[in-house]
Amino acid sequence: MFNAVVVRKSASNVSYKVEKVDESHLSKGDVLVKVVYSSINYKD
Repeated sequence: MFNAVVVRKSASNVSYKVEKVDESHLSKGDVLVKVVYSSINYKD
């Protein structure tokens, strides 16, 4: 299980939510990005 930002698009809007998912839920064409290191800009 890992945290994923799941983006859903409908005719009227786009929404996103952080969800716990398993790799078995990934479909053909989905993107899996493994983040090893990240930083935050001091202005963020």
